[in-house]
Amino acid sequence: MILGDNMNIIVKSLMSFGICFVVVLLIYVLFINRKRKEYIEGKGQVDIYYLVKKYRLDMRKTKYNTVKLIVAFINSFIIAFTFALIVNLKYKYVLKLLIAFVVMFVLIYSLYEIVGRILKRKENKSS
Repeated sequence: MILGDNMNIIVKSLMSFGICFVVVLLIYVLFINRKRKEYIEGKGQVDIYYLVKKYRLDMRKTKYNTVKLIVAFINSFIIAFTFALIVNLKYKYVLKLLIAFVVMFVLIYSLYEIVGRILKRKENKSS
């Protein structure tokens, strides 16, 4: 029965992750990413602006729609993973909040770092 309980927890975690991921991704695609069709410096999403400034991306070489879609997937993954993790923890509320903050901080930093380097490498190859 111990294995059955663990499988139940895993299935619940995966379902909560999947549902949250799809909902957040739909919100990004349907509402947030529809505002701008092209990159205008200083306007638009802060996370795209961060990638462009930190990695000195040339938005004439990098497709703006591709960057918007990548950022939507990253943010959806971060939110869904943190939500699925926190929902299944059996700690007090303050500790859950602290864990969520640390997990989100680590995921944001690491995933944006990876994506920024990949986009810069692709941009340099196309030159």
